[in-house]
Amino acid sequence: MEQVSNNRIDPLKEPILQMRESVKSQGFRSQCSIRKSAGFIAGEFVFSLIVFSLLALLLTSELSRSFLTYRALQKKSVEVQAVEALRLELLSLVRDTDTFPFHISPTIGSDGKIISPTGELVALNSPFAPHEDSDSLTFIKLIQSSLLVNNYFSEETQTWRSCRSFSGTVEFTHPRWIIGFGISGLALFTGSITPHPQMEGCFLVRVTPFQTSLSPFHGTPPSPSQCTAFVAVSEIASLYVDRNSELRRLSYEQDHVIENQPVVTGMRPFTLELSDSPFSLTATPRGSTRPIHARSSMASINPALLALNLRRLARS
Repeated sequence: MEQVSNNRIDPLKEPILQMRESVKSQGFRSQCSIRKSAGFIAGEFVFSLIVFSLLALLLTSELSRSFLTYRALQKKSVEVQAVEALRLELLSLVRDTDTFPFHISPTIGSDGKIISPTGELVALNSPFAPHEDSDSLTFIKLIQSSLLVNNYFSEETQTWRSCRSFSGTVEFTHPRWIIGFGISGLALFTGSITPHPQMEGCFLVRVTPFQTSLSPFHGTPPSPSQCTAFVAVSEIASLYVDRNSELRRLSYEQDHVIENQPVVTGMRPFTLELSDSPFSLTATPRGSTRPIHARSSMASINPALLALNLRRLARS
């Protein structure tokens, strides 16, 4: 009898084995497909990341360039505004000189020095200390139509009786700065101007001279008894640049700083030049090739000659 081999496959199990082999084969192909898909996705991600990084880098570079351009334009705009503010201040000062036939020249302080109305240095503490590379300007503004011609001096009271030479009204406060005219020149005083109790249009003027004077008062400043006329001062102030690039304005009263106000920010240190004939001011900001000019439209006369003419007017 022929013996049946043990390796013979049972016909009933053969479909099952074929199914197992098919599943294994499909699973292997599925895994390979998944691995291929994962690799493709990873490659796409890396490529996208590189592209995104390049775009971000370009965008950041453009934004940085735009920001720098904006900051440069903003800085330029601030500087232009500061220069314009300085120009307007100088024009206002020069226009004020055209209200009288003489010019009281401003005093220029160099290397960060500020000169007071009496010729002394003004000490300012930080953060408002002046820039050491900038000039400063101290100037006097007069009250238009406040010219008083002297016609009588009382030795006892050291008081002048002075009368108006122009029509109109003006109020004088006490105390105040006063400019006195004399044959020898001009003098800066402090004192009072009060209405005369019996003579309309006339005033009682009491003044006290300072030991020092601003440089525009050439010659020997006259004493109070030598003055021919007086003019009231509306303001004495200084312009300067501080260490934070702010253009600032000092105001004085009785030789004391009573106000220190910012005018504009972004002001470069500047140098100043003064000319008396004709009267003009020139300011040149550091690093700029375009100076600021402010010129008077009137020719000035010698204050001594004006004093002589006023003396004749008082006697007539």
